[in-house]
Amino acid sequence: MAVLVAVLVAALAVSLVAALAAVLVAALAAVLVAVLAVSLAVSLVADLVV
Repeated sequence: MAVLVAVLVAALAVSLVAALAAVLVAALAAVLVAVLAVSLAVSLVADLVV
């Protein structure tokens, strides 16, 4: 019984860590896309101004 509980707790912890990692990766990707979009917009505006 204790082994079953330990396995369940371990599986829960692993899934939690995986979910956190997925959220982190998604947030990093969103930041990267935002930075790229801003830099692209700035370069376009600079071209228009010049």
